[in-house]
Amino acid sequence: AALVPVTVADPRPARIPLSFAQQRMWFINRFDASGATYNIPAVLRLTGELDVDALRQAVIDVLERHEVLRTSFPAENGIPFQRVGDIAEFDDHGIWQIVATDEDVFAAATTGFDVTMQWPIRVILRNTDASPILTPEADGSTFLIPEADATKERGSRRVRRVEHHDATPAGDYLLAVVAHHIGIDGESMLPLVTDIVTAYTARTQGDAPSWTPLPVQFADFAIWQHEVLGSADDAESVIGRQLGYWKDKLTGLPDVLELPTDRPRPLVASYRGADLGFAVPDEVSERIEQIARRYGVTEFMVVHAALAVLLARLTATQDIAVSTPTAGRGQAVLDRLVGMFVNTLVLRTDVQSSMSFEELLEQVRVSDLDAFEHADVPFESVVEAVDPVRSEAFAPLAQVMLSFDPGASVAEARAQVGDLKIAPVTLDQVPAQVDLSVVVSSGGADRPWSGVLRYATDLFDEPTMAELADRFVRLLDVLTAEPEVAVGDAALLADADRALVLDRSVGAEVVVPVGSVADVVVAQCVRSPEASALWFEGRSVCYAELSARVSVLARELISSGVGPDTAVGVCIDRSIEMVVAIHAVVAAGGQYVPIATDAPADRVRSMVVAAGVRIVLTAADFLIPEERSGELASRSRHEGSGETSAWGEQVRTIVVDCTTEVDLATAPVSDAERLASLSLDNALYTLFTSGSTGVPKGVTVSHRAVLNRLWWGLDVFPWSVGDRVVQKTPYTFDVSVPELFAPLFAGAELVIARPGGHADPAYIADLIAETAATSVHFVPSMLSVFVDVVDRDRLAQLISLKWVFASGEALPAAVVAQVHAVWPSVGIHNLFGPTEAAVEVAWADVSDAPESVTIGVPVWNTETLVLDDRLKPVPAGVPGELYLGGVQIARGYAGQPGLTAERFVPDPYGVEGSRLYRTGDAVRWNAVGNIEYLGRTDFQVKLRGQRIELGEIEAVLSGVPGVVHAAVTVAATDSGAEHLVAYLSPASVDVNVVKAAVAQALPSYMVPTVWMLINDVPLNSAGKLDRKALPAPDFGAVSEEYVAPDGAVEERLAGVFADLLGTDRVSVTESFFDVGGNSLSAMRLAARAGEVLGVEVSVRDIFEAPSVRE
Repeated sequence: AALVPVTVADPRPARIPLSFAQQRMWFINRFDASGATYNIPAVLRLTGELDVDALRQAVIDVLERHEVLRTSFPAENGIPFQRVGDIAEFDDHGIWQIVATDEDVFAAATTGFDVTMQWPIRVILRNTDASPILTPEADGSTFLIPEADATKERGSRRVRRVEHHDATPAGDYLLAVVAHHIGIDGESMLPLVTDIVTAYTARTQGDAPSWTPLPVQFADFAIWQHEVLGSADDAESVIGRQLGYWKDKLTGLPDVLELPTDRPRPLVASYRGADLGFAVPDEVSERIEQIARRYGVTEFMVVHAALAVLLARLTATQDIAVSTPTAGRGQAVLDRLVGMFVNTLVLRTDVQSSMSFEELLEQVRVSDLDAFEHADVPFESVVEAVDPVRSEAFAPLAQVMLSFDPGASVAEARAQVGDLKIAPVTLDQVPAQVDLSVVVSSGGADRPWSGVLRYATDLFDEPTMAELADRFVRLLDVLTAEPEVAVGDAALLADADRALVLDRSVGAEVVVPVGSVADVVVAQCVRSPEASALWFEGRSVCYAELSARVSVLARELISSGVGPDTAVGVCIDRSIEMVVAIHAVVAAGGQYVPIATDAPADRVRSMVVAAGVRIVLTAADFLIPEERSGELASRSRHEGSGETSAWGEQVRTIVVDCTTEVDLATAPVSDAERLASLSLDNALYTLFTSGSTGVPKGVTVSHRAVLNRLWWGLDVFPWSVGDRVVQKTPYTFDVSVPELFAPLFAGAELVIARPGGHADPAYIADLIAETAATSVHFVPSMLSVFVDVVDRDRLAQLISLKWVFASGEALPAAVVAQVHAVWPSVGIHNLFGPTEAAVEVAWADVSDAPESVTIGVPVWNTETLVLDDRLKPVPAGVPGELYLGGVQIARGYAGQPGLTAERFVPDPYGVEGSRLYRTGDAVRWNAVGNIEYLGRTDFQVKLRGQRIELGEIEAVLSGVPGVVHAAVTVAATDSGAEHLVAYLSPASVDVNVVKAAVAQALPSYMVPTVWMLINDVPLNSAGKLDRKALPAPDFGAVSEEYVAPDGAVEERLAGVFADLLGTDRVSVTESFFDVGGNSLSAMRLAARAGEVLGVEVSVRDIFEAPSVRE
């Protein structure tokens, strides 16, 4: 139903309320009265004869006409109200200013207002005669831009200051009218300037302006708004009903839409912005108009739908919120009135990549119409009702705004009064109240469509915005040309950009040396028979002995039926026997299947069955753990072989013993001796990884895949004779593969760590020192522990090291910095890859300890494609899922063809028959062509309605000095309250220091509320953090427990908190906002807390110290 009209309030209340929109402006102003974010400037160039006195009087006339321009907004008991001033106070408020320089004009335009005391307007005049003037210049940098064509070139030109005295025409002035948003909105600026011109025209003729009196004042509108819309607490009021709609519509909206930025978002936005203009080709605008007619929608809806697609594609999310301004007047009596009427609506769209544009248009049509039907409720009330996360870093609810065909602005104000010409000038430094504003103008009969991007310079650079504008126009083109096509298939990238992205996704094409893995090891044994191949617990094994022992065991395996692709289990602790067993299986042509000696019996059986194992190699001293002794029978140890049902049906065991004599002249196994010729596509191994169902999945990898990884590695990290490579990675983890084979390709020595030694930092340091090892690999968790717990002097003595490798999980920059500080001349390398792609497929040299650690670029003959959910390449900066292709891709999962088909998909960019492995890793390309690892696609949690990446919190925690390792989980109390739980190691960490650092780096909803200090970090058999083994959280310290006031001051403050929150009591450690406080009640709290404390308390103080005790 239509609302009753606005009329003059008679009588007015003693305390005139602020309009709902003004309340938010007042609240923001109390945060920072010096900021110019909500200043609205209009700058005019006046050329000709100017009557300065008449202009001053005209300004007085306009302030007398519009009460809101002579209104201040003080507060009583924390509640603001409007105080309309008398025009006689004009000179007391510094409204009229005559200045001498450009800098003075700039300062006046960019100085904030304290709206509690000042009227929300100032007018600045500068005579530019015989002074520096402003002229257009493409590469200059000052704040004024001569207005050209506002629709085409706004933001694309700069000016520079030029000393020029003689050419400046007499009577050249700059007039700046600067108003605060609490008293005016953008659409009011043109009527304001028009009124000034009208009044000036009359005053130059000796008359007062004879304009028609305004039927109402803005104060009348504010009173009307409160009376007609009613209270948000009344569900049956206009505002109550509409708020119900908005709460349902916007609940669960993501906190922030993270567009690809040029730099990290600052904790506090500066609100500095810039404009960039763009054109919309005629053929595109014509199709927009045609599509609108065909589908019964408005042109705004077409543009809105296309923008939603762009934002969804650039953020890899489908929940898109865009705000849009509405005039907020709606009644003829308000048309000529100056005031803050504008309202903001939040338009939420579910952009599913599989839907067609025509389907999306229908959704947008319904959603937008519903939103406009509920447009009476002010945005500020919606924010309070929905209660999103509050942050000084971003705007609430929506960070992108769309404005279509905005009303006439001062940029179009041109007039002539006698000999005085009036023309607009625009400010170069513009405020950006949201991350990105998209303004689209449909032109008219004689003007084409055009647009302007106003962007936050905290986040974006001009080239990035130019790219975004190009992509927006491209999507408008493609979507309107083929509205029946899925929006996820519309071309986002230009052909050249797409080619660049695909090109950087492919590693160098290199022809690797011929021969199987076994062939290469044999060749090295022939080249350096006397060199040491293996070292274990003081014993050395030369290449000749290694070759002989491998050959003897390989022939036994062949005689037992092992040939190409035959799966042979290896269940031996780290030792010389383990290495010989693995290489013997490979030499026989089979594939080895590593089985942990302490693996549970059920897991062992499932692995044996899945891989088709018929023979298992064990060590002579292998003992079954007591807890499994009843399940698996002792192995037969006669002359090396026997049968047992413990491993499964018809599985034989062969004992490997390298303490017996061996003939060093034993010839290597030839391909002719094998049961069949060995192909590079035959399996080298099957490694089992954890499955989401709890059943391990075996990944089968070929010789060809591993050879590519090994030869690439030896090219980039040239191990050779004289190098000693530590083999400490458990062989059930794929990182062991390069350790087990690459050194023996190169004639280096393999230093075998004792069983369990990989988890002992002191032992690892001793091993490196004792053997003068040159290369060692760590899982990042262990690397962090290693450099922290081993004495710094001891670390400094490990001078033999040349290479330190890390892989298996995300490598924090803080850990790299620690390693670099200890070994500044050692190469530090971050390797990345899943078991399904032959260990590692990407690599980054981080030896210089960069601030951000990436996973780098693809290795030889591999593809690292970052794709969206439609398998389309994404632009740099846009999150996507990592797909791997090329020679290193595994054959699949042993015995699981369905899972293989699900995870290994056809490669749409490769040759026919090629495949991609879908990793489940979230990544993005950075600006320089390296891949940034963002976390697992399934490592996101939702807590109290907020989407949270646990990895982001862990990265911040890990960067705090003193923290060796950090993990974050979500856990619930018995009452069901969920908390972020942070685990920190070592237990000696000062948790208060960590809390302070996290509070500075993360929004409050991402700050853990439960802190667990532990000394022993649980690691799994692969050396990675074992989250399941973390201790249960202790909720005893969570602030939800009531803490009573201590002393009279705390007691009085706690009473104020409880009163404002409508509760009996409040814990003195509880955040005001966590228990129901909001920005409006914070205003009241600031006033009343100030009374209790006897000092002035600001709203900002409440946000920064939100508990009684703070």
